Amino acid sequence: MEGMFNSRFVSMLGMLAVSASSCFAAEDLLDIYHYSLDADPELRQAEIVREISQETKRQDLARLLPSVNFSGNTTDNSQKRRYDVSLFDGEEDYNSHGYSLTLKQPLLRYENNVNLKQADDRINQAEAELLSARQSLIIRVSEGYFNVLAAQDNLRFIEAEKKAVTRRLEQAEKRLNAGLVAITDVYEAKAHLDTTMAQEIEAQNQLANSLESLREVTDRYHDELRPLSESFVLQKPEPSESEKWVELALKNNLQIIALRHNNRMLQREIGRQRAEHYPTLDLVASYSKSISGGGNFGRSDTENRAVGIQLNVPVYLGGASQSRVRQAVYQYHKNMEKMEATVRSVQSQARKAYLGVIASIARVQSLKQSVVSNSKALKAIETGYEAGMRTTSDVLQATRELFRAQRDYERARYDYVLNDLKLKRSAGNLSLSDLQQANLWLERRS
Repeated sequence: MEGMFNSRFVSMLGMLAVSASSCFAAEDLLDIYHYSLDADPELRQAEIVREISQETKRQDLARLLPSVNFSGNTTDNSQKRRYDVSLFDGEEDYNSHGYSLTLKQPLLRYENNVNLKQADDRINQAEAELLSARQSLIIRVSEGYFNVLAAQDNLRFIEAEKKAVTRRLEQAEKRLNAGLVAITDVYEAKAHLDTTMAQEIEAQNQLANSLESLREVTDRYHDELRPLSESFVLQKPEPSESEKWVELALKNNLQIIALRHNNRMLQREIGRQRAEHYPTLDLVASYSKSISGGGNFGRSDTENRAVGIQLNVPVYLGGASQSRVRQAVYQYHKNMEKMEATVRSVQSQARKAYLGVIASIARVQSLKQSVVSNSKALKAIETGYEAGMRTTSDVLQATRELFRAQRDYERARYDYVLNDLKLKRSAGNLSLSDLQQANLWLERRS
């Protein structure tokens, strides 16, 4: 008896363990996002670009500071002398060595000051692009997450439809044997079942592709995701006018901000290229000492000190500097066109996302009622079928419409969440708190 008790106890522990694992195995939006922070290559690229921009500024700052160079040398010499007066003839081996120290401090170099300002522009641009990459990651994580849920819903509804059609086929065959229906009812049910089985294969492939797309962001597979709760309330955007969102987007959108910094940097580049014809002025100080152990005049010891100002005036550089100025102007105009295209795109994104939120709310409400209506219609048609007033085709069509409405209803709810996040991103104010809010709309862990 004790053995039976132990066996039941172990079995109960196993059941509890399975139950606990199923409760906590499901991952949510924040779980996926945290995985992606460490795994997403696009985000890491943006972080590296920011580090590069900061190192570039340190290099540009170094050009304003003095530079010090030290050099040394040592040489073994072998000398053979022959003169008309043989008294001075002879051979000699000796060593000569020395060193020099040079300090150079730029006093007037216009391009160095421009470089430093451009470095700040690059840092500001990289910071904006990094924030934009983080917002993009939130969108990509959310799209991947809800695409998986939509694919799971689609497969689940198709499987449910297949079960219903299979059951309807069995009923049709029994009614055919009883002489209550024609053979066409069986053919129709069989054809519908074949179509549903083909759709099931397609849905399975779609789910596999959605999971693979999500893996690209997190570098891992996710077996179970928490579904969207039925209890969350759909709210209209605030402010409630699309043009207000467009104004916010033009002011705060991070893509536009990054391009503004890039435009400023390119505008400075035009002046920097023109500065190639500007004079430069440097303070130069040097000290050198050389020692020779022999030679024609015997041992020598020389020491030099010098302090001066060095002026350089570029006169003609073969036309290269004028060409570089024109190239910088063209590059600036090119980026201005890119800026205009981005502004138009952001305006369109803001309006589409706003209208998408509004349309999603109306669509969710309409499809929710459609699910109720189609469910009632199916029950009524099934009752009519049992009474001989409806055909198998009527029942199959009603079944298809019900599952289609259920699938579309879930998809509309996912679209509402995505459009809400995209609207905030277009306005430049999408943050982790928005993802946390969307995460609260998911079903809670058991």
